[in-house]
Amino acid sequence: MSGDITVDEKDFRELLTRLRTAALKPFARDGADRGPNHQVVELQQPFGSDAESTPRAPEPQSEGHCAHGSDEPGIGTLAYIGDAVFELWIRLSLASGKPASGAELHHRAVERVRARSQASLLKQIQGKLTQDEVDLVRRGRNAKVGVVPKSARPVEYRLATALEALFGHLLWIGDIDRLVQLLVLSNGCIDDTEDGE
Repeated sequence: MSGDITVDEKDFRELLTRLRTAALKPFARDGADRGPNHQVVELQQPFGSDAESTPRAPEPQSEGHCAHGSDEPGIGTLAYIGDAVFELWIRLSLASGKPASGAELHHRAVERVRARSQASLLKQIQGKLTQDEVDLVRRGRNAKVGVVPKSARPVEYRLATALEALFGHLLWIGDIDRLVQLLVLSNGCIDDTEDGE
């Protein structure tokens, strides 16, 4: 199955920026941003446009630690958001790859988003994470999780939660470039895992 993931990174980055903008806009105070990590940016160009004048979400301010202030939700909520982002990435990747039936696409997606696959993915990319990201992953791994599904071991479920929390955190603070970079990096890891199975 190697090589069937081909999402356009630029379009996915723009999609995430637009989704984040639309979702956070109702929470902005009188048009003001929610702080340096939560600016709401209006995009002027249509989705998929090649115009270079398209505004981008601002880069988050690095404070030397994981920004988990009062505006950021808890680990469980970040994991919830990150799960949606990762699944959307996987679904778009599969849909843009080799032609397949809806049932086959669903089967492939389930294999890639299950806890075992996410735990393996986190182990493969952890050497490429920044210290802030490692700290957030540690918080996610140590967070109290709900009921562990029967299809996963507790350690796998905790690692999957940590990965999802990392993706959710990056989307929440608006670091879309880094989020997409990690998602693209995950493509090779997923292909390597599938080739070895």
